[in-house]
Amino acid sequence: YFATPRLSGLLLSPDGRRLVVAVSRPGPEANEMRTALWQVDPDGTAAPRRLTRSSAGESAAAFARDGSLLFTSTRPDPDAKADPDKKIAALWSLPPDGGEARLLLAPEGGIEGVAAAKRADSIAFGALLHPNATSIDDDAKRAKARKEAGVSALLFEDYPIRFWDHWLAPRRQRIFSAAVSADPEAKLEGKDLTGDSGPAFLEPDFDMSPDGGTVVTSWFDWSNLPATPSDLVTIDVESGVRHKLTPGDAYYGHPVFSPDGRFLAALRTTFGSPDSAAAGTVWLMDLATGKGRDLTPTLDLWPESPVWAHDSCAVFFTADRLGWVAAFRVDVPDGRLTCLVSEGAVSNLCPTPDGETIYALRATMAAPARIVRFAARGEDQTPVELARNIDDGGTAGRGRVERLTAQAADGTAVGSWLVMPPDASPEHPAPLVVFAHGGPIGSWSGWSWRWNPHLLVERGYAVLMP
Repeated sequence: YFATPRLSGLLLSPDGRRLVVAVSRPGPEANEMRTALWQVDPDGTAAPRRLTRSSAGESAAAFARDGSLLFTSTRPDPDAKADPDKKIAALWSLPPDGGEARLLLAPEGGIEGVAAAKRADSIAFGALLHPNATSIDDDAKRAKARKEAGVSALLFEDYPIRFWDHWLAPRRQRIFSAAVSADPEAKLEGKDLTGDSGPAFLEPDFDMSPDGGTVVTSWFDWSNLPATPSDLVTIDVESGVRHKLTPGDAYYGHPVFSPDGRFLAALRTTFGSPDSAAAGTVWLMDLATGKGRDLTPTLDLWPESPVWAHDSCAVFFTADRLGWVAAFRVDVPDGRLTCLVSEGAVSNLCPTPDGETIYALRATMAAPARIVRFAARGEDQTPVELARNIDDGGTAGRGRVERLTAQAADGTAVGSWLVMPPDASPEHPAPLVVFAHGGPIGSWSGWSWRWNPHLLVERGYAVLMP
C-alpha cells in the first residue's frame, strides 16, 4: 500500500502534446514520501519519462504560454549559500525542450498557487508575507530580524487565527503578478496586487485572464460574522484597482476565465443551516455586463473544479453522484447538461485544444488513480486508460468490492460500498466495520490514501461505507 505510486495534479500543455503528472513514492527515510514530475504521452504509445529528481520533491503548478513547466519545490537554490534549515516552497521553471530547471522566485514565506496567462508571458502567484511588509525583500528582512531576536510567538489582532491545519500567522497570503522572461538568468519581479488583506482572507484560489491584464480571486470577508461570504474580486494588473463582482450572498470560489476572456465560471454555494443543506451550482459571469446567472439550475449535486472548453462554449466539472465522482459538461449557450463519465472517481479534467478529448485521473474503490481519456461529448462513457501509464498498472486492493442499496423506512434508497476479503462467505463470515463518514453531504466515492478499506480487509474484516 505504501509503495504504490500516488498520482495527482495532472496538467496538459497548451499545445495538447504533453501530459505532466506528479507521482509520489516512498523516500529513503522512514514514512517519507517524495514527489517527482513525470511526462506522459497523450497517445499512450511512448513510455512515461521522469522530468524532475530531487530530495525535496516537486509539485506541478502550471504551464506558461511558451510551454515551460512551472513547479514548486523546496530544493535549495544552487547559486546561494547552503542552509539545511531553510526550506522554501520556491517557484521554478523547466524549459519545454528539457534541460535544467531555473529558479524564478523564492519568497521567505513560500509560493502558494500559480496561474498563467494563455496569450501573454505573464503569471500570477500567491505568496505569504508579514502583514506590514512592503515587498518580498522587506518581508525577508523582517523574517531575519525575527529569527535573530529569537521570536517565535504569534500575535493575533483580528479574526481568523487558524484555517484547517495551519495558523494564519505570522504571514498572510497576497497575490502578485509578474512578467516571465525567456532569459535563463532572469528572475521574477513580483508586483503586489492585493497588499495586506487585513480581516479578509485569501485562498490560493485565483486565475489570470488570457491577456494577462486581470486577476480574479475569491475574497473572504470575516468582518460580518457569523456570515462569512466569499466574493469574486477582479484586480487590474496595471493599476491595482479592485472590483467586487458578487453581492456577498453566498460562497463563490474556484473562478476561471474563459479562453476568449469574456466570461468567468465559478462555484456558488449558498449558506447552509441546521434545517437545510447548502446548495451548489456553476455560476457564469459576463464580464462586459457584470451580470451573473446559474449555469446548472437543475443540478441536484455539488459541482467542483470547473474547467473551460477551449472554444469557450462549454464548462466541464466534476460532482459526487451515486457513490462515484462523475464528469459533466454544460453548454453555455443553452445550458444543456451531459454526464460524460458516470462511474469511477474522476478528477483533474484536461480538455484538449481541438475540443475533442478530455484527459483526467480516474480512481475506483478497488484501485488508485490512473490517467485516462474520454470524449468531450457523449453520455455515460467508459474512459480509456492510457496504454503506457505510470508503472503499467500499479497496485490495486485485493478486497472484493460490491455495491449495495438499502431502503429506509420512508422508501429512500441508501447506497453503500462493501469491501470484503476474497474468501468471505456464509461459511467464512468476516467481522464488519462501518466507515460512517458518508451521508447526503459527503460520500465514499473512490480510492483513498487516508481512509482505505483494503487495509482492514487484508486483516480479515469486511468494510461497509454508506
